[in-house]
Amino acid sequence: MTTETDGSWEKLGVAAALAKTYAADQRDFLPLLAGLLEETIPLDQLVIQRKPIRLFSSEKKIVSLELTLDEDIYVLAIGSDGHRLEASHRKVVRGITLKTEPLPLPSWLNLVGDQIQKIADRNEHAYSALQNFLEFKNL
Repeated sequence: MTTETDGSWEKLGVAAALAKTYAADQRDFLPLLAGLLEETIPLDQLVIQRKPIRLFSSEKKIVSLELTLDEDIYVLAIGSDGHRLEASHRKVVRGITLKTEPLPLPSWLNLVGDQIQKIADRNEHAYSALQNFLEFKNL
């Protein structure tokens, strides 16, 4: 999908733009990415887990997201230390998980960024949401 005004994120690529966003704001990256994915990915392909900030609190924070694309499941979650993000990939065929592997965050961002780019290329709404998100983040 192309527009008259090509944003720098299009030249850079979604994966690189996500990596740049992560580098600029690691603490709020998971909620930012979850918001982007909610706008670009069909809801049946995305599971976002939220937990209360405090016991009995109605205010919740995002602790993980799980993105299902064909036979691949990409997971990004807050680690056991409560701060660091942990990324993983699962290969699932006919409902059976064949392989689960932890991934370095840059590799995970590359894989997911490429998938988001493919979806945005095929879907005008996803393209618009991606463009708005990345322009808002000044990329």
